[in-house]
Amino acid sequence: MTRRSLPASAAQCELGPSCRSDAEYLEAMASALFRVGFSRQVVARKWPELREAFAEFDLDRLAELTQEEVEGLLGDPRVIRNRAKIEAVVENARTMRDLSAQAGSFRRYVETSLAEAGERETLRDVGQRFRRLGPKTSLIFLRLAGHSMPESTAQPEQSA
Repeated sequence: MTRRSLPASAAQCELGPSCRSDAEYLEAMASALFRVGFSRQVVARKWPELREAFAEFDLDRLAELTQEEVEGLLGDPRVIRNRAKIEAVVENARTMRDLSAQAGSFRRYVETSLAEAGERETLRDVGQRFRRLGPKTSLIFLRLAGHSMPESTAQPEQSA
């Protein structure tokens, strides 16, 4: 996976300095979410406009979108018009905002979870808290955000 294959701003986090702001984390999450089921080229081509349509991934702005505004995004030619993914980004902004408020920042939430619960449990927690993020998509998200996560953490645990 190279930086060139990512949307421009998501590439700033992956394989380099980790995401710092909550908006960067939400952007990395949205990038992981939109990659599933779409070619990387389509996502990369649409990303600058999609980023603009999603208010630069500002958590407060997205968390406060009304249903009418979400419907407006579905008709917006700047975005990949997939209802489930658009609604997930908006709902995930709300969840991320709440976790950020509790922990002080979303980055602190992730780092604390990794330190206290470990990689596998953090992936499980992220997948349960956020819409449309299973183990593999959660792994992609955390890697995009700059966290070193081995592939094995997304695999089901083996019974002894």
